[in-house]
Parts: sequence; C-alpha cells; structure tokens
Amino acid sequence: MAIAYGAIAWAVTEASSVVVPALHLPEWLVTAIVLFLLVGFPVAMILAWVFDVGPQGIERTEPLAHEPRSTQVKLRAAYAAVVLLLMAGLGYLLYERGFGRANANEPHSSVAVLPFTNRAAIRRATISAMA
Repeated sequence: MAIAYGAIAWAVTEASSVVVPALHLPEWLVTAIVLFLLVGFPVAMILAWVFDVGPQGIERTEPLAHEPRSTQVKLRAAYAAVVLLLMAGLGYLLYERGFGRANANEPHSSVAVLPFTNRAAIRRATISAMA
C-alpha cells in the first residue's frame, strides 16, 4: 500500500506542477496538494492496516484471537500516539525550514559574478582569419 500510495502521490504531484501554472492558478496550490498528500499518507497506512481488500470487497481485519480486548485498545492508542507524534514532528520540520513562512521580501546577501569575455576581439580574430 505504501508503494502504491507513493507512486500515485508522485504522479499527482507531477501532474499538478504542470497543470497549475498552465491554468494560471495560484502557485500555493501545488504546495497545498503536496501537504495534503503528506498528511494523507499516515491515514492511508492506518486504513490499509485496519481493512483488507479481497474478492468479497472491503472487510475489517479481524483481531488476533489470543489477545485480550484491553491489550488491543492499548496497542491502538499507542500506534495513534506514534503517528500523531510523527506528523507533529514533520510539521515542525517543514515550518522551521521556511515552508510556513514567506521569505520573498527578505533581502538576499549574495552576489553573482559572471566571467567577462571580450566578444568583439574574438569576432575580429574570426573575421580576419576567414579573410
């Protein structure tokens, strides 16, 4: 399921990065789509874990018979807590990297230096060599 989700998410991201500018939609829409897909990944994994898809359709996965009900509830709560912590950590990292802040108006302290070539001298040398 993770591989299928990743492949579909990659295709949707690539398609949106082409279609959004072509339709003159706002640039933030591609970012929103990527964030939606990132948040949807743990949800898809939980649903794939809870439900089975088979010839009879979608069915709930039966719990193991040897585990008591209270252990199953504790395990589900622990898994949910881990998923929430991972999502919070990912959100914090994205925010700290500048995903949540606009950096467009900040001044840049870099200078680009390009090499200088005297094209006139090259052109004169080429013309005199041809003559």
